[in-house]
Amino acid sequence: MADIITIAAARAHLRVGTEVSDAQMGDIIAAATDAVAGFMQRPITGEGGFPDGEVPFGVIQAIKVMIVELYDNPGAPIVDEDVMRGLVGFHSRPSFA
Repeated sequence: MADIITIAAARAHLRVGTEVSDAQMGDIIAAATDAVAGFMQRPITGEGGFPDGEVPFGVIQAIKVMIVELYDNPGAPIVDEDVMRGLVGFHSRPSFA
């Protein structure tokens, strides 16, 4: 499975440098990716997910939104459900309300 968002891309998106360790950034990326997959009620890659290199732009943007929230508000990220639904709703499981 290829990285959807690399550590370098996440750093650039957040406009941070090495003050955030690779391990910490990797944890934020993983948590953001898991949150978006959970919202979509399906895996992003792998079995049942999108093929490597074919993750839709809206899903990538949703992960970036979550990265910002997890970085800025690690204890209680605030993500508007309407924003997430607008980015990934089309790609969610049919049971998605």
